[in-house]
Amino acid sequence: MSMPLNKLAEFEGFGHEVFGRRFSIFLDFDGTLAPIVETPVLAELSPATREVVDELSRIYPVAIVSGRGLDDLTEKVGLGGVAFAANHGMTIRSATLGKASKGFEMDHDIGGEKSAAIRE
Repeated sequence: MSMPLNKLAEFEGFGHEVFGRRFSIFLDFDGTLAPIVETPVLAELSPATREVVDELSRIYPVAIVSGRGLDDLTEKVGLGGVAFAANHGMTIRSATLGKASKGFEMDHDIGGEKSAAIRE
């Protein structure tokens, strides 16, 4: 993904709302932001892609969705201004807005309560 930053200015002019609702952008990590690689640990976000995602997050709320674990995903993305939906959406972390906001995190651990049924 290599969208010139001047294209972001055109995108911003498109409008922040449609039918009274604010845009949000949801992006997948593997295969969208980072190329698919033979070994998942080798997947990397290019500096140009990171810059575009960072710029987008200054215009619209951005969330990155992945089957990866939260720590792995946040380390690979390296941006605090985006939200994360890790573990296929089972773990959510909001965007952090500067040093004053740590955001929030939710972990939907349904496995624990269903472990007996899973063992059966």
